[in-house]
Amino acid sequence: MKYLFVLLSSILLISCQSSPTKEIAKPKTPNWYLNPPADTNKTLYGVGEGKTQNKAIQSALAYLGAKLSVSISSKTSIQKNLYQGVYEFNEVSLKKQTTTEVKQITINQFRQLEMKQIGYEKFITLIKSDKDKLVDDFKQQLNQQIQKFQRDATMHNSKAGYTKFQQAQQHFKTLDSFDNKLAVYQSLSPSSSIQKYQQHVKRVAAYFKQQQKTTIFKVTSNKTATKNTLQDYLNKLGFTTSSNNFTNQIKLNNQIKVTSAEGFSIIHNQLNISYFEKYTKQYGNTFHIKGQGLNLQQSTANEQKRLKIILEQNGLNYFLGIHK
Repeated sequence: MKYLFVLLSSILLISCQSSPTKEIAKPKTPNWYLNPPADTNKTLYGVGEGKTQNKAIQSALAYLGAKLSVSISSKTSIQKNLYQGVYEFNEVSLKKQTTTEVKQITINQFRQLEMKQIGYEKFITLIKSDKDKLVDDFKQQLNQQIQKFQRDATMHNSKAGYTKFQQAQQHFKTLDSFDNKLAVYQSLSPSSSIQKYQQHVKRVAAYFKQQQKTTIFKVTSNKTATKNTLQDYLNKLGFTTSSNNFTNQIKLNNQIKVTSAEGFSIIHNQLNISYFEKYTKQYGNTFHIKGQGLNLQQSTANEQKRLKIILEQNGLNYFLGIHK
């Protein structure tokens, strides 16, 4: 029995050694991916890779977008100083609301030439885009943006104050994106006139600045420190605060409770906020703010610091209870 076991083991070992495993051949990467076709005066090519076919296409579009961005020289881009000063003037507000998409280029006109799976969750593709169609598409995007601004400016023409300012601000935040599209458009079609688009940038910047100037807040409060904190924040955003000829009101009602514990003075403030367009109430909000210190003066100062943090981290709309 012992010899039989040894014999069977030897046979099994020999059979395993005589049947070597074969390596699975890896899919060959096609030449169109390694050496994409060269761009021409009429055509752009892009390659991309992704875990799915859709992601591979998105990668190829990003490749085309990068090509277009690189091709844009300083002389093709409109002068951003047309509105840069206005941006700096309202920098605190815009920093919180400007999105990262302003640097992206959207390419709608393309055709897929090749798609191949070269591994597990690995697709590669080759796409082609016609320059003339791209020019038309970017021109259409620019014109649509101008038309939307013209419609909104007319629609809100009778209104004044913070509501109109917010509408103007939304258009102002699109200027970086507009500039980027215009730079691509001019790069693809250098002979095209861009005067119309440059004038749009000037109009939007001027409109925004005008709405900011004519938005006047009246702040009332049963606590002077809270009123001063909010007025300082509004002035920092570039708004005017006044008791006369105002467009908007913010009424602050402070419900204060002071307690002492272990030698510390603690202020509990239930701050009730009412926001008005002139005399018509629009929104409201409530915050519970606490301040602690060795005495009442110190705890009040810490309470106001907390209020400043709420304003700076969340913005005016959140503070007023404006939800969009």
